[in-house]
Amino acid sequence: MKRIPSISPASPILANNVPHNTNKNRNIFIHITLLTQNKENKKYINYT
Repeated sequence: MKRIPSISPASPILANNVPHNTNKNRNIFIHITLLTQNKENKKYINYT
């Protein structure tokens, strides 16, 4: 399983520029990672 760093170097800059959007963007990012993980899991399930 790949480990995704929770904080990227660009995060503080983004947080300073758009403080009201950071939480929304984080939720979208988590949603996308969950979707991609789900696709990976389905691949493994199909092979078994």
